Amino acid sequence: MNPSNQNFDKALSGDYKLSIKSVFERANTLSKKSFASMIQALAILFLIMFVVSMLFIQAYDIQTVEDFNNLGQGQSSMINIVLTLVLAPLITGILMMGVSNARSEKTNAVSVFNFLSLSILLCLASLITSILITIGFALLIAPGLYLYLTTKFTLPLIADKRLSPINAIIMSVKILHRYAFHLLLIMLIFAVLMVVVFFTLGLAFIWVGPLYFNVFGVLYQDIVGDDTEKPLEQDVENEIGGEKNIARSNGETHFDA
Repeated sequence: MNPSNQNFDKALSGDYKLSIKSVFERANTLSKKSFASMIQALAILFLIMFVVSMLFIQAYDIQTVEDFNNLGQGQSSMINIVLTLVLAPLITGILMMGVSNARSEKTNAVSVFNFLSLSILLCLASLITSILITIGFALLIAPGLYLYLTTKFTLPLIADKRLSPINAIIMSVKILHRYAFHLLLIMLIFAVLMVVVFFTLGLAFIWVGPLYFNVFGVLYQDIVGDDTEKPLEQDVENEIGGEKNIARSNGETHFDA
């Protein structure tokens, strides 16, 4: 689908004022609400990664790290392509769970499989972005880092807006161009959090993992989300307002009686 067929005026306007503190606070709240489904989805992802890895280890008789390093170019490429084909739709599923959380939509662990039908497109987009980022880092570090940050919305745009891989990459860069520095700070924060995960022997990941996907879910919804979608704060205000209206209504009914 051509980007011109979608309404990206909001995303490209640059009106969104990105507050990293606010994004993390809202994402943390969402992580508490969606903890079970997000952890289960991540467990499914890691289980499938483990199974696929074990299949390759058996197929290529890999016993040591040296055996892995001695694999031929064709074998290494095959492993990368298969892993990307398998993991891209699952990672997209978890990313979109973060988006759904930001939209106050219900999710469950099975949501991780929602985009298997788009596996080829998602795999192609992942491979293209990986090649572009690799080339960027090979030429100069800055272009590679810039592409790494500004292509973060590629997979969600394919899943949510049904863009083609090339259009999704281009649109992601256009949308996130003005937020590149903010994204760099966000990724640095997660780099620090991963150090915490390391020192806690992985235990902290049960918080950091869901937080990561909810942070990008909040960002995507705030920047790209349809105008018809209600932001998290609006949902809370409406719930409070609704409770007040019900209270008033009950009071009026009692008076009339």
